[in-house]
Amino acid sequence: MRSRKIDDYISARLSDLKPGEPLPCDIHLYFSQSAHLMLWRVEGDLITETFIDRNRSKGIEHFWVYAPDSPRFDAYTHPAETPPPALDTIQELGARIGDTLKLDALAEPERADQIGNLAQELLRHGAQPDTHHSQNETNRALRDAVSELLEDLLERTGQTARNHIAEMWKLASLDPEFEHAANVSTFSVLFAMAFGRIDASLLSDLALAGLLHDIGVTQIPPRVASLPWKSHQSADARLYAGHVSATLELIQQFAPEVPSRVKTLISQHHEKFDGTGYPRGLNGFQIDDVAQLLTMADILDSFASGQWDGKRRTLKETFAMLEGLEKARTFPEYFNPDVFGAVVHWIRSEAATAARNDALSLVETQAQHLLKKSA
Repeated sequence: MRSRKIDDYISARLSDLKPGEPLPCDIHLYFSQSAHLMLWRVEGDLITETFIDRNRSKGIEHFWVYAPDSPRFDAYTHPAETPPPALDTIQELGARIGDTLKLDALAEPERADQIGNLAQELLRHGAQPDTHHSQNETNRALRDAVSELLEDLLERTGQTARNHIAEMWKLASLDPEFEHAANVSTFSVLFAMAFGRIDASLLSDLALAGLLHDIGVTQIPPRVASLPWKSHQSADARLYAGHVSATLELIQQFAPEVPSRVKTLISQHHEKFDGTGYPRGLNGFQIDDVAQLLTMADILDSFASGQWDGKRRTLKETFAMLEGLEKARTFPEYFNPDVFGAVVHWIRSEAATAARNDALSLVETQAQHLLKKSA
């Protein structure tokens, strides 16, 4: 062992290990109570699914890599590849949504419809990647696009939450722990726009709810918070469910000025359409329709990141899995089937994509015409 100081190591997740591929470097376990660092597996060892499952069942979710070995470990977890071409398209679509939002001469129903088409196209591109690395890059591009849209929209409409949202969004680019919150916020806003919901106040509340929805997890025992949901025993599930009320308590204590709608959205983000969610067991149309968008964004990113069962997925794989889960039940478990069905249709329908491309060309022509008239 080249060092026994934990400060000389970086943390990695069990889900980063690749079954069947040799380890690129030694990996270690750290026991914080005794401050003991132990060599766990050595460079060249093959990791199996059984090994991962066995250690996850013991509550092991992290291990440590000697810092000088981190470039090799990063190359192992994220093989070099060409960035997906969708990134430029995402930036372009985000800019077109921004231009359409600025068209004050455009009637509100028509503007909502055009932005809905553009947001649906953004979602389709967000679900194109076939690898985890490409998905991470795409998620980052989507976050940047939505962040810019919100900042511009909220500045023009004088929304007071603008500075809070902008500051919290920056944290996601600095600390991986904030990525989930920023992703949930991003997809919540995109879902709302895709359904034609473009009111600045609603988008502001939804974005803020996404950024704040899980802060109560900090009040949950770390062992439980790090466990995949699927491995929760009943006692673990009860403890984890407490993060919803803990989130609301933290908001009430440190940010009581947060709008009531944000608190409502957060309070319902783990409710399920079939009534088996928490904390209140709401079902069907008892659940706020906008909260369903936050729920969908949260589950989508949680399933993709491995929070559900420890397995990381692309968004394409996640949508396919969620669609299978919902279809396997007589009554849909997680979502209003009309809402979820519409999102799946946007992402999967090539015919709809071709039609939207035609519509987007028309939107661009109309936008240029209106901009020239208003100049």
